[in-house]
Amino acid sequence: MWPHTGPTSIQDAPAPLASLKGKSLKTTKLLTARRQGVYQAAWDQVVPVLVRGCKAYIHQPSYPPSWRHIILRYWNGCLYNQKRAVHFKQATTPNCTLCGAHDSGGHLLGSCTHPLIMGLRINRHNAAVRRIAKAIRDSDEPSLKNAAVYMDAGKAEDEIIASQGSRVPEWLLPDIDEEVRNKLRPDLLCFTVPMGFAYQDVPALVNQRSSTIYVLEVSFCGDTRYHDHKGVKSTQHQQLVDLLTAKGFHVVYPPPLLFGIGGSLYKETLTTLTNTLRIKQSIADRTTRKIQYIAAHSAYQIVSTRRCKEMELGKGPPKNPRKRPR
Repeated sequence: MWPHTGPTSIQDAPAPLASLKGKSLKTTKLLTARRQGVYQAAWDQVVPVLVRGCKAYIHQPSYPPSWRHIILRYWNGCLYNQKRAVHFKQATTPNCTLCGAHDSGGHLLGSCTHPLIMGLRINRHNAAVRRIAKAIRDSDEPSLKNAAVYMDAGKAEDEIIASQGSRVPEWLLPDIDEEVRNKLRPDLLCFTVPMGFAYQDVPALVNQRSSTIYVLEVSFCGDTRYHDHKGVKSTQHQQLVDLLTAKGFHVVYPPPLLFGIGGSLYKETLTTLTNTLRIKQSIADRTTRKIQYIAAHSAYQIVSTRRCKEMELGKGPPKNPRKRPR
């Protein structure tokens, strides 16, 4: 996987490898090869924005070996997919066996459009949104602690906190066409409510400019695709923000809350939770740990579902593990 840039003969080997004299050139290459492949380069670019030690979570005893197996292979580019099947001459096309798009580990866990896989990805997203909403309830800011939350995260009976709705309320933008308004769907729309007021007072508070509106986007991305995904998600709700700002509302639109599909955590996400949303550090840490658990569990579900569907279609990996990477 990694390109060889080391010595071409045992005579060219550096001094520390003098003890290799008489050994095969293959052994010399293995010990002198440098990790300069595409995966290492991708991780090198994203390391500065990662929370230090965030990838160690997968080694905790609460994570089954099957989950750890999938996550570690995804991080190292070894998760079995059609691209690797072609590399090992076990398939003729690098396209996904379920949706037909170009296959990869990132595609498998993050962008496959097969209905079953999409359902699991949506469940992962909704679970993370609900965890963020619950953390906001524990904010140090009293007006946020008592906030009225509109949450686009699945059915009401699945929610762990009460949501006032899943769409931008009509009273907020009454002069906007309903079809357009329904397309403005942030994951979390929070209206601060001062202590002593009830949720029924929110429209009046907003109209009196006595309430701050938080527009939040929560998303999962490929662990090494942080910068690309942030560029897309940062402007996703700009139209809604512009409409609210034009009406004179006080709007807070922080950077998107991004999480890696392999459980990686990013510094800016943690900063938004603790500084912008005023969530205690201990609660923010607990919330992110739970979202890491959600990511690992979802990865296991997605891979298991795909393997089952591939077996049904007769396109599964070879049964002999000696002939394929696990």
